[in-house]
Amino acid sequence: MKKLRKKGFTLIELLIVVVIIGILAAIAIPNFIGMVNRAKEASVKANMHTVQVAVEDFGTRTDGLYPADFQTPVNSVNPTKTDTTTVEDLLPGNLKNPFTGATGEGGAYVSGTGKPTLTQGQTGYGAFTQAAISTVAYELYTIWGFGKDAELDLTLTSGQ
Repeated sequence: MKKLRKKGFTLIELLIVVVIIGILAAIAIPNFIGMVNRAKEASVKANMHTVQVAVEDFGTRTDGLYPADFQTPVNSVNPTKTDTTTVEDLLPGNLKNPFTGATGEGGAYVSGTGKPTLTQGQTGYGAFTQAAISTVAYELYTIWGFGKDAELDLTLTSGQ
């Protein structure tokens, strides 16, 4: 007489598989969340670098002087130039806040000569001078970014 053999898994085998999957998920999910946060902070740093490149481009057009804010045109900083380009014109329109997803001026950067109040993911710009040149031209500037928990600073000078 042939023995009938049932095909399939027993309840114990299924429970063991579920427990193993649960352990793997408990290990993987915190690592994934950490990677997402590091990626968002790296995006803030990339935005800061984008602002730096735009400001340095502006500084090249104005013989090493930086604007008071993103809306100051080249010819206001250096009257010998006819160029009306601003830092804002040099920035891509898709500069994105990685924490909120907002794109463009309102969500990604703020400007001014004082230290801006930033929220998570924003990038800010401030221009300063060591010797008073004018109200629109400065010799050094700082770019601020706000990561997940802390502020990131980058101060640069014109080298003059």
